[in-house]
Amino acid sequence: GPVRWDRDVSYGPCIIGTTDDKDQNHNDQKYVVCKDLDVDSPAVVGPNPEEAARLFRLTTARGGEIVGCTCKGGLSEFIGGPWRIENNEYRGTPSHTFSFGVLSMHRPHDAIVKGNTIAPVEPCGKTWRFLILTDSGANDLIAGNKVSGVGPRDDDSWPNMNAPEIILTEAYRLHFEGKPRAISTDSRIVTIPDPQGDPARSGDVVAAVEGKHAGFWTTIAQALDTHRYLLTDPLPRDVEAISIATGFVRETFEANEIDARGGGVAANMVLVGNHFGTRVLKNRLLGGGEALLLTAAPTETPVAWGWSHAPFFDGVIEGNTLIDPARGGSIRVEHGATIKPARGRVYLTMTVRDNLATWTPDRLSRLKADAVRSLAAFTIGDRRALDRNELIVHESGNRVEGAKVSPLRVESGRVDKDAAAKVERSGR
Repeated sequence: GPVRWDRDVSYGPCIIGTTDDKDQNHNDQKYVVCKDLDVDSPAVVGPNPEEAARLFRLTTARGGEIVGCTCKGGLSEFIGGPWRIENNEYRGTPSHTFSFGVLSMHRPHDAIVKGNTIAPVEPCGKTWRFLILTDSGANDLIAGNKVSGVGPRDDDSWPNMNAPEIILTEAYRLHFEGKPRAISTDSRIVTIPDPQGDPARSGDVVAAVEGKHAGFWTTIAQALDTHRYLLTDPLPRDVEAISIATGFVRETFEANEIDARGGGVAANMVLVGNHFGTRVLKNRLLGGGEALLLTAAPTETPVAWGWSHAPFFDGVIEGNTLIDPARGGSIRVEHGATIKPARGRVYLTMTVRDNLATWTPDRLSRLKADAVRSLAAFTIGDRRALDRNELIVHESGNRVEGAKVSPLRVESGRVDKDAAAKVERSGR
């Protein structure tokens, strides 16, 4: 039956949850295992739609497993790790309810999200996203998931909630950007002036953003104090400027199928913020507006929004298939009126190889002529950039089928010489 949920509880009310801020010992952390369960949120009887209760709210658990469960209801929320979320079936939310997503993971590490099927079954409410990763992540694997029926739809009766991204990462915080004060003789300790943001910690990334070593990155093994950091790998001694960031390190998104057909503004996969060594491999992305969006986004802190950029270094986009997107994929350093422009610094490096974009005759017939002329498998760069060297892409083996368009359209940025004959460069 209906439940009058207490909405004033940390991370929201839930069906299955660890202790919360209204429990006497809410910091009691355990490794939680849930297997082969059938979990439903209750129906809503009142006249107004409401958010479905969380299915799993394991925010005070040390880690755990959700395996082989069949679920209908709201968001499942996790913090930290390790987590194993595998071979579950999500059937949407109860009628007259909505959910901001299927899974939300804050600061995950060593998480495996694999082999899950996301396919809402009528009658049901509205589910906006599949997966949201926030703040940071390390060594997470998102693989073999099949996702359909979520995200904005052209025929939605639900009000727009500004949630077009089916998979989304967000991490926009810098601790410091600028010239280091000193580098030790063994190049393992870097000293900085007063940081513009809060102090960095172990696991954060130190990245070179200026000079011949731009794009090099390593992690902090130990914060010695607020100005000195012991690094996992030696920093080049002649590095000119560095960025210190909390973000996503060595994340893998592999062999997922995301079907956003029927959602013209949906974005299948949006990876923005601080990313280092992220791999996007062999995914099958159908429909939507942008199939892939990967950006060095404006920073949220320190100083002010848009003070600098969150680096995206060492990305690999390989072996993906993009089917009937309205705009293909986009890789860029973001710019705009409220974002501080820069010259002489690099904020994105990426390898883009062996991807296929294909458009069917039916899809092309429904696109306007101007939209067809602007199609490309990937659009590289932002034409508002002041410095084309802020973005470096290595390209090879990308193909297009079904439409006479280029694999790459370059608005700004550098594409390696081997790819020069294969790309279309804009008027800049």
